[in-house]
Amino acid sequence: NNLQVHIHNVHIRYEDSTMNRDAPFACGICIQGISVETTNSKWKPMVSYQGASSVYQMLKVESLSVYVNPSVHTLIGSSPGLATSAPYTWRNDMKRGLETFSVNNEEFDFILKPIAAKVKVIVNKSNEAR
Repeated sequence: NNLQVHIHNVHIRYEDSTMNRDAPFACGICIQGISVETTNSKWKPMVSYQGASSVYQMLKVESLSVYVNPSVHTLIGSSPGLATSAPYTWRNDMKRGLETFSVNNEEFDFILKPIAAKVKVIVNKSNEAR
Protein backbone atom coordinates (compact mmCIF):
# COMPACT_ATOMS: atom_id res chain seq x y z
CA ASN A 1 0.00 0.00 0.00
CA ASN A 2 2.82 2.41 0.78
CA LEU A 3 5.04 3.66 -1.99
CA GLN A 4 7.73 6.30 -2.11
CA VAL A 5 10.10 6.58 -5.08
CA HIS A 6 12.07 9.72 -6.02
CA ILE A 7 14.37 9.91 -9.04
CA HIS A 8 16.18 13.12 -9.99
CA ASN A 9 18.52 14.37 -12.71
CA VAL A 10 18.32 11.65 -15.35
CA HIS A 11 19.87 12.25 -18.77
CA ILE A 12 20.20 9.27 -21.09
CA ARG A 13 21.95 10.03 -24.39
CA TYR A 14 22.74 7.79 -27.34
CA GLU A 15 25.28 8.89 -29.96
CA ASP A 16 25.81 7.14 -33.27
CA SER A 17 28.50 7.98 -35.78
CA THR A 18 28.67 4.54 -37.43
CA MET A 19 25.47 4.57 -39.51
CA ASN A 20 26.55 7.71 -41.35
CA ARG A 21 30.04 8.93 -40.55
CA ASP A 22 29.38 12.24 -42.31
CA ALA A 23 26.29 13.00 -40.20
CA PRO A 24 26.46 11.51 -36.70
CA PHE A 25 23.32 11.90 -34.62
CA ALA A 26 22.37 11.91 -30.97
CA CYS A 27 19.11 11.33 -29.16
CA GLY A 28 18.19 11.41 -25.53
CA ILE A 29 15.70 11.70 -22.75
CA CYS A 30 15.95 14.17 -19.86
CA ILE A 31 14.04 14.04 -16.60
CA GLN A 32 14.61 16.64 -13.88
CA GLY A 33 12.50 14.63 -11.47
CA ILE A 34 9.95 11.87 -11.19
CA SER A 35 8.28 10.70 -8.00
CA VAL A 36 5.54 8.33 -6.90
CA GLU A 37 4.16 8.60 -3.38
CA THR A 38 1.33 7.34 -1.23
CA THR A 39 -0.71 10.33 -0.03
CA ASN A 40 -3.73 11.17 2.07
CA SER A 41 -7.07 12.24 0.57
CA LYS A 42 -5.76 15.81 0.32
CA TRP A 43 -2.78 14.59 -1.77
CA LYS A 44 -0.18 15.24 0.94
CA PRO A 45 2.54 12.54 1.30
CA MET A 46 1.90 10.13 4.18
CA VAL A 47 2.09 6.49 5.23
CA SER A 48 -1.15 4.58 4.66
CA TYR A 49 -2.41 2.40 7.51
CA GLN A 50 -3.17 -1.31 7.09
CA GLY A 51 -6.99 -1.24 7.12
CA ALA A 52 -7.50 1.77 4.83
CA SER A 53 -10.45 1.36 2.46
CA SER A 54 -8.82 3.63 -0.15
CA VAL A 55 -5.21 4.17 -1.12
CA TYR A 56 -4.19 7.49 -2.69
CA GLN A 57 -1.07 7.68 -4.82
CA MET A 58 0.40 10.52 -6.84
CA LEU A 59 2.89 10.49 -9.72
CA LYS A 60 4.76 13.74 -10.45
CA VAL A 61 6.98 14.35 -13.46
CA GLU A 62 9.15 17.47 -13.66
CA SER A 63 10.71 18.61 -16.92
CA LEU A 64 10.48 15.43 -19.00
CA SER A 65 11.81 15.90 -22.54
CA VAL A 66 12.95 13.85 -25.52
CA TYR A 67 15.31 15.07 -28.23
CA VAL A 68 16.96 13.97 -31.47
CA ASN A 69 19.82 15.94 -32.96
CA PRO A 70 20.28 14.73 -36.54
CA SER A 71 23.75 16.18 -37.06
CA VAL A 72 26.04 16.68 -34.08
CA HIS A 73 29.65 16.73 -33.03
CA THR A 74 29.67 13.61 -30.88
CA LEU A 75 31.21 13.75 -27.44
CA ILE A 76 32.78 10.31 -27.74
CA GLY A 77 34.51 11.17 -31.02
CA SER A 78 35.57 14.63 -29.86
CA SER A 79 37.77 13.35 -27.02
CA PRO A 80 39.73 10.15 -27.63
CA GLY A 81 39.44 7.90 -24.60
CA LEU A 82 36.59 9.91 -23.07
CA ALA A 83 34.42 6.89 -22.38
CA THR A 84 37.16 4.98 -20.57
CA SER A 85 39.57 7.50 -19.06
CA ALA A 86 37.27 10.39 -18.18
CA PRO A 87 33.79 9.16 -17.18
CA TYR A 88 33.36 12.24 -14.96
CA THR A 89 33.65 14.50 -18.02
CA TRP A 90 30.80 12.59 -19.68
CA ARG A 91 28.74 12.71 -16.47
CA ASN A 92 29.31 16.46 -16.10
CA ASP A 93 28.34 17.07 -19.74
CA MET A 94 25.11 15.10 -19.22
CA LYS A 95 24.34 16.93 -15.97
CA ARG A 96 24.98 20.31 -17.61
CA GLY A 97 22.71 19.22 -20.48
CA LEU A 98 19.83 18.89 -17.99
CA GLU A 99 20.27 22.54 -17.05
CA THR A 100 21.01 24.09 -20.45
CA PHE A 101 19.20 21.70 -22.83
CA SER A 102 22.37 21.52 -24.89
CA VAL A 103 25.51 19.40 -25.14
CA ASN A 104 28.75 20.53 -26.73
CA ASN A 105 27.12 23.95 -27.34
CA GLU A 106 24.50 22.28 -29.57
CA GLU A 107 20.93 22.91 -28.43
CA PHE A 108 18.54 19.96 -28.31
CA ASP A 109 16.02 19.51 -31.14
CA PHE A 110 13.03 18.46 -29.06
CA ILE A 111 10.57 15.78 -30.10
CA LEU A 112 8.86 16.39 -26.76
CA LYS A 113 9.54 19.78 -25.19
CA PRO A 114 9.97 19.81 -21.40
CA ILE A 115 6.68 19.02 -19.69
CA ALA A 116 5.46 18.67 -16.13
CA ALA A 117 2.62 16.35 -15.16
CA LYS A 118 0.79 15.13 -12.10
CA VAL A 119 -1.34 11.98 -12.00
CA LYS A 120 -3.53 11.21 -8.99
CA VAL A 121 -4.84 7.67 -8.46
CA ILE A 122 -7.37 6.42 -5.92
CA VAL A 123 -7.54 2.66 -5.37
CA ASN A 124 -10.74 1.59 -3.59
CA LYS A 125 -9.92 -1.44 -1.44
CA SER A 126 -13.26 -1.87 0.33
CA ASN A 127 -15.22 -5.11 -0.05
CA GLU A 128 -18.14 -3.14 -1.55
CA ALA A 129 -16.08 -2.32 -4.64
CA ARG A 130 -15.34 -5.99 -5.39
